[in-house]
Amino acid sequence: MLCAPFVKAPTLLMVAPKDEMVHANYAVARQAYELIPEPKQWYDIAGGHFGLLYYPGELFDEASRVQTEFSKKWL
Repeated sequence: MLCAPFVKAPTLLMVAPKDEMVHANYAVARQAYELIPEPKQWYDIAGGHFGLLYYPGELFDEASRVQTEFSKKWL
């Protein structure tokens, strides 16, 4: 969070509210997001920390679609 205000790149935070990783705290991620300058995008995604890595699958497709759209728009 200390570095969040100094981010210079477009930022996408894709966050799982029920993330099973101990240190992947949803509330902390949201606080950091609020400190990041624009352009930025927050995206809630179902599943946990690793669920969207499994290809093929609906979560993988959703995550890759959101990431692709964000990249096309900003990069």
